[in-house]
Amino acid sequence: MDFQTLSNSEVHIIDAEVNYPVTAHRLYEYLTQKGCCEAPHLVVINKNHPEEIAREEALKGDEEYTSKLEDADYKDADNVKTEEVFGDAYNENMLKGLETRKYEFAKKE
Repeated sequence: MDFQTLSNSEVHIIDAEVNYPVTAHRLYEYLTQKGCCEAPHLVVINKNHPEEIAREEALKGDEEYTSKLEDADYKDADNVKTEEVFGDAYNENMLKGLETRKYEFAKKE
């Protein structure tokens, strides 16, 4: 992840092709010096960089994202194992887990 220090931000990805040979680092320096945007808000990556190739390959395998809230037919309902997330068996296992834990209490002076 490129922008871990930023929160609640929009990310714009721009593919650019330049006519003159330039390294990704030099293009990054040029854009920040010209005031395109602040240095922490910019990433320049060559399309042949190993990380970029791996990222593109990972995206190819992903299915297109669809919101679960927009699925009125609940297509994934058969895949959910309900006994693992709620019910009497789940509650019993949770209580057993709580009983086996050891708690340390502060001593009263």
